[in-house]
Amino acid sequence: MVDKIKLKVSSFVANILEIDALSFEFVKNGKSNKNALLNKLIPTLVEVRKERRNQIETILNDEYNRTDSENIYNAVNTVIDRVYFNDENLGGIVRIHLDSPVKR
Repeated sequence: MVDKIKLKVSSFVANILEIDALSFEFVKNGKSNKNALLNKLIPTLVEVRKERRNQIETILNDEYNRTDSENIYNAVNTVIDRVYFNDENLGGIVRIHLDSPVKR
């Protein structure tokens, strides 16, 4: 059995999820289905992140002969997270924009 996780989001994020669920046709009983959107989006993003991390490590190892790719990746990842996810104008929350709908 999969554990349920409760998310508490700002009204700004709730509105974004509402719009995105409708835009990508995640609808149940005539209403937006934000849970279905998140259940599809989160695992997809995790897999994309894993693949990109593997690509970064491969490039650092193969092209730059770095054996400390894990340390480099962690340092760069920390900086990127700080820059992208600490946007003061959005209250510390950044919207993920997709160029095309996620396939269900």
